[in-house]
Amino acid sequence: MAKARISVPGPTLRSVISVEGQFLSSRATLAGARVPAAATIAVSMVQPLTRAWELFGGANNVLDAQYADPASSEHTQDAIPQNGRRARLGIRWQLSTP
Repeated sequence: MAKARISVPGPTLRSVISVEGQFLSSRATLAGARVPAAATIAVSMVQPLTRAWELFGGANNVLDAQYADPASSEHTQDAIPQNGRRARLGIRWQLSTP
């Protein structure tokens, strides 16, 4: 596995945009097969609203890569397909601020 992330100032005051890439090499399953290598990209943005509140959003697997992870012995399938593209949006409140 290799992972890299870069963060840059966003388009609005105090906002930050991050882009993260992840590469997974091919991996062996318990049955001896191999799941192929896969690469995914995620994008996120954080916008502070006040000292304690911030708005955040992001998208994972932006390019909608189809891949699977090897399953453990507790599963009936040999490999478990992973979710495709997905997004999230939310607001966070920090109990203590620096």
